[in-house]
Amino acid sequence: MTSPSVLEPLAAATPIDSSAAALARAVPPAPPTPDYAQMARMLGVRHTQEAPADSRRDWGAALDLMQEAFEAVRVAEQQNQRLEGAAAEARRHYEAQLRRCEEQIAAITARAETAERRAAEAEGWLERFHAAIVEGFTPRQGSSQR
Repeated sequence: MTSPSVLEPLAAATPIDSSAAALARAVPPAPPTPDYAQMARMLGVRHTQEAPADSRRDWGAALDLMQEAFEAVRVAEQQNQRLEGAAAEARRHYEAQLRRCEEQIAAITARAETAERRAAEAEGWLERFHAAIVEGFTPRQGSSQR
C-alpha cells in the first residue's frame, strides 16, 4: 500500500479544469477598443489625410510656393557666382603677392651671399694686417736693440 501524497488533499479540494470555458472565466475580458475616428469627429478634428469637402486643390498656392523656391535658388546661384568671382580675384591677388615676396627673398638672399663673401674677404685682409703688424713690431733675433 502506498502512502498518501502531500498534494492529494490539495488536489481534491481544488479540481484543475483546463477547458477553454474555465480559461475564459479566469481571464477578464479586454476593454472595448475606442473608436478614435468617431471621437475626432465629435470633437471637430479633421484628419490630415482627408481630402477637403470640395476635393479641389489650391494649385495657385502650390505654384506660388514653387515660384518662391525657384527665386530662392536663383538668388543662391547669383550669390554663389559673386563669391566664386571674389575668391578667384583674391587668389590672383595673393598669387601676385606671393611672386613679389619670392622675388624679394631671392634678391635679399643674393645680397646676403654677397655680404658674406665680402665679410670673408675682409676677415682675410684683417688677418694679413694683424700678421704684418705683429711681425713688424716683434724684435728679431740677431738684431741689436741699441
